[in-house]
This record gives sequence, C-alpha cells and structure tokens, in this order.
Amino acid sequence: MLFKIRSNNFFSNEKLIGTDYFFMILTINLAAVAFLAGLTLYSQIVHYPLFSYIEKKSFIEYHIYHLKRSTFTVFIPMLIEGAFAIIFALDYPEAVPGAIPFLCLCLSTSMWIVTFSNIVPLQDKLTDDGFDKDTIEKLVQINWVRTFGWSVKVLLLLYCMTKVIFIM
Repeated sequence: MLFKIRSNNFFSNEKLIGTDYFFMILTINLAAVAFLAGLTLYSQIVHYPLFSYIEKKSFIEYHIYHLKRSTFTVFIPMLIEGAFAIIFALDYPEAVPGAIPFLCLCLSTSMWIVTFSNIVPLQDKLTDDGFDKDTIEKLVQINWVRTFGWSVKVLLLLYCMTKVIFIM
C-alpha cells in the first residue's frame, strides 16, 4: 500500500512501516494456519477413522509409511506458522488490538505442546504396538483440540486482515 502506518514494534514504538509488511506477515501466517486447520479437519473426518479398515497384520508397515509421508506435510507449515506467530506478536499494526497477536501466539504454542506431548506419542504407540482402537480414538479426541485451536486462529487472523486492509 502507498501509505505508512504506525507499528506496535517490540523494539521501538516509533517505527513506521508500510502496510505491505503487515499484509505479508498476516497472509503467510493465515495461509499456514488455514492449511493446518484444513489438514487436521481432514484427518479427523477422513484419515484417522480409516485406520480401522487397515488389516491388522499390515498396520505397522502402513503407519510407518504414513508417518514418513505426513510428517513434513504437517511440520513445515507448523514451523512457518510458529515463526510468523512470533513475528506478529512482537510487531503488529496499531489498528489490531494487542491481545489478538498475543492470543495467536498462545494458540500456536498450545498447538505445538498438544502435538509433541500428545499426538506424537500416540503416533509412536501405533508404530510400536500396531493397531489399537483405543489409541486411535484418543488420537481423534486430542486432535480436535488442534482442529479447534487452528480454526480459532484462522478467524482471529481474518479479523486482523480486515483491520489492515479496510481500516488502515
């Protein structure tokens, strides 16, 4: 955009930045979060329930292959989302209430904690022990937390985008 806006920069409140900068930060963050929200919703509704239809004798082989394929599909967007959540929390436009970038960072942190303290151990259990209906059900239940968290963050970032695009 052609005009400059005041930033709530972590290092200096006097910094003036073009709206293109904030638009870029929000767009990349929103794209990563929307991808993750969609991916977790797909996992909830389609992918994890289909685990029950895999033959038990080939489940471990299937699950190892599944993890090799899906790890980078999830991990790279999570890295992008986490990095841009930090940038946004430290530097956001004045038009955006300060609680929103902080809340977005808290949601991102929560999703990382849920992923590495719950989802990864459950996936490891399936790899080690094979098919286990209870483990799959726990995986689905806990994954709803990530689906909800990333969906809420999508809404918050859309709100921030409207502030940057239409109000600035």
